[in-house]
Amino acid sequence: MKRITVLCVALLGILTGLNAQCTITLLNGKTISTADFRYDSVLNLLEYKGMKGGQQKLRLLDGSEVFSVSNVSNVETVIYKPQDAEQFSTFEMRFVVQGESAAYKDYKPVWPFLAGFAVGYGSMLMPVNPMLGLCLPIAYNVGISFAKPCDAYVLKHYPTQASDELFVYGYKQHGKTKILKRSIFGSVAGIAAGLGTLFVMSRVN
Repeated sequence: MKRITVLCVALLGILTGLNAQCTITLLNGKTISTADFRYDSVLNLLEYKGMKGGQQKLRLLDGSEVFSVSNVSNVETVIYKPQDAEQFSTFEMRFVVQGESAAYKDYKPVWPFLAGFAVGYGSMLMPVNPMLGLCLPIAYNVGISFAKPCDAYVLKHYPTQASDELFVYGYKQHGKTKILKRSIFGSVAGIAAGLGTLFVMSRVN
């Protein structure tokens, strides 16, 4: 019985070791799980194994994009170092990254895509040259690049962290990026749909 118990514990340990992953935390809040990594402090490059097409391939990351790396034992090594007094300290950046990470995982606004689609679609149906009509979605996306999640939104979804200015700053920064990306994607889709509508209309007429 004891022998069986020992074997079970040993097997569990082996399986845990096989499933254990290292974690790379980027400054934009994204985390990458990898079986192994190697950091070159001289070149400031991080080499890790990433999955692509079902196969592991070596990938490189610029150290300036990385906040920290954690090994399979969850021991963290911070890569980030402020380059001047105007940048966040390592202590401050940790909270900023936590905000970025929260927005990366949870902030999924639909309105930027819908609004971008409406602007892109409408611009193609305006009674002007289509090339001139493209100015509207471009101008719209320039304006939307300043939009970000409001304080009320952060307070509603993260009441505990809402009083942390660094967390809120990180959340808003990543949220701002997501809004712009979804707006651009929506605008492109709207323009394509508008051109398709114009083509159908021209064939009917």
